[in-house]
Amino acid sequence: MKTRLGFVSNSSTASFVLVGFVADELVEQFGDEIYERLEDLNVDYLYGLEGGAPRGTELVIGEYLLYISSDDYAAETDSIDWHSIRNKVEELRNELGLSTPIRIYSGMCAS
Repeated sequence: MKTRLGFVSNSSTASFVLVGFVADELVEQFGDEIYERLEDLNVDYLYGLEGGAPRGTELVIGEYLLYISSDDYAAETDSIDWHSIRNKVEELRNELGLSTPIRIYSGMCAS
């Protein structure tokens, strides 16, 4: 018999912590091409409710601090330099011409 420790789920889900900002304006601007644009930017993001975006929000762009899918057995322990993450996300937000606040988002999403 196997014993599994950590995150367990019967479906394909993931738990996450992301530092980012709401970017709904980009969804309006790019429409169906939004996925291509996000891939071009090479960023982490939460898109739609199934993708982990908070209710009332379509898109959050940023940097994952933690992402554990139901296939993972445990998260690796890591040290995170808050200032470098914050600066990277702030630079991205400024590059996109957005001014929404940078926040920490956590939850579950489809993986």
